[in-house]
Amino acid sequence: METMIVYVDDADYARKTLTPLLATHPGQNTKEASHWIVVACAPSVTNDVAKWVSPEAKDLWRDDWALALFEQIRPLISATGNTVSTQLANAKTSLIDQTSELLRLHIGAKVIDARRPKFGHDLQPVTSEQPAGNKKLAGLAAAVTVATVLAADF
Repeated sequence: METMIVYVDDADYARKTLTPLLATHPGQNTKEASHWIVVACAPSVTNDVAKWVSPEAKDLWRDDWALALFEQIRPLISATGNTVSTQLANAKTSLIDQTSELLRLHIGAKVIDARRPKFGHDLQPVTSEQPAGNKKLAGLAAAVTVATVLAADF
């Protein structure tokens, strides 16, 4: 059985990313079924909110957020006959370490980063082979945006 480890942070973006992959990994036949491990990467809490909310409340919010995400993603994957297990990314360790641990448990698994890219924000890599975000490209995009706004003002 093939194992797929998928990192997600936005259900709509993950749905668009995973639909073509699920077409190539149908799993309708039990011999072809795959096991998908969906890892939810919850958004970080802003500093303004963090200073007023207890760590327990933040953990509870992360759990609720992940459950809502899993409810949207699980039917998409399991509809094709694949099995799905879910996991919340640990906010205290790096995604690379979490991926290494999952790969140790599921030898030969494939890792898919289905997180939505964010403008001007580099996503943490999920594997050591994955390059970190391109800061030059983000800086160039920000400069073009500022230039466009300034040009529109004149």
